[in-house]
Amino acid sequence: MFGQYARGSIAGRQVPAYREEEGVSAQSRTETFVAVRLRIENWRWQGVPFLLRTGKRLPARATQIVVTFRGPILNCFEPFTCDIESNRMVITLQPDEGFDLQFNVKVPGLPFRLQQRDLRFRYGEVYGRLPDAYETLLLDLVRGQQTFFVRADEVELAWRMYTPLLQQLPPLHFYPAGTWGPDAAGQLIDGGRWYDLSAKA
Repeated sequence: MFGQYARGSIAGRQVPAYREEEGVSAQSRTETFVAVRLRIENWRWQGVPFLLRTGKRLPARATQIVVTFRGPILNCFEPFTCDIESNRMVITLQPDEGFDLQFNVKVPGLPFRLQQRDLRFRYGEVYGRLPDAYETLLLDLVRGQQTFFVRADEVELAWRMYTPLLQQLPPLHFYPAGTWGPDAAGQLIDGGRWYDLSAKA
């Protein structure tokens, strides 16, 4: 699904809609947000959705991979009334590179309650400042190291995947600047919700 930001507020500052930005047409259909649900059709990834989203004028700048683990088939806490959140592994690529493992723990005492807590690691806290991603790529370029560069067949596959979408554009959904995108993006998730990056960004 495609979105475009409308007027909103980011960090207490009012920002104009995309169509009100200088040099942008008042009828522009340029997307500033994209969310897509993909799947890989092989035995290893059968039934596992890949949810991707990216956008401008969101509440925070963050590049993350969130792995949400499936819940158990049987709930061993069935006699008790409690919400069980899915365990997650959150890999933060930028800023503040590192990872979190989020899992449920029982809160001591009564009543019976579960709470989600983190195991946390940050590279900067252990190794100091890391080089910027482009610094690393430029250094690899000078050395002739192509490990982290996109291969030609990967680019061609990406174009094959997304060209049909670009040839028949979906409707444009508007979202206030400073939010995580259009409400309609939630329809891509099976009964869940997008992971809220604002808590970790």
